[in-house]
Amino acid sequence: MDEKLYFISVLTYNEIGILQRIAAIMSRRHINIESINASPSELEGAHRCTFTIKTSEEQVKKVVGQIVKQVDVESANYYTEDQLFTKILALYKLPTQEILSKMNLEDVISEFNVRIQYIDEEKLILSKVGSAEEINKLYKLLKPFNLMGFNRSGRILVRKD
Repeated sequence: MDEKLYFISVLTYNEIGILQRIAAIMSRRHINIESINASPSELEGAHRCTFTIKTSEEQVKKVVGQIVKQVDVESANYYTEDQLFTKILALYKLPTQEILSKMNLEDVISEFNVRIQYIDEEKLILSKVGSAEEINKLYKLLKPFNLMGFNRSGRILVRKD
């Protein structure tokens, strides 16, 4: 079975219970959800839920077919990464003094296109929007500096066409 990353985009008008039902569909097929994002969509009153999964094309077709049959689902489609423009948001919380004394923060900001979201004497919060690879590369760089907190979003996406 040739597995790769797929992105399932679900348009729904009533989110109550829909995430649980979709997760159950994937769980029954032993498919792990890599990430989830849910937010209002471009259509008034509609929400878009995006699921990132790693599976075969045969399995993703079956999953999407089951999702479309759910009450409250307007549409569901799957995509590969080459069909989409995707981004992830990550937040990094670090001890201010350690970072300022052991690293040139300006170089990190410049090289990784990072923004300082908050700073005081004790902590510094950086944000980064980028690909999974960029987020992970920055994480590996900052981890040795007593990373106090790290959180990243699911992938947000729009189709390229």
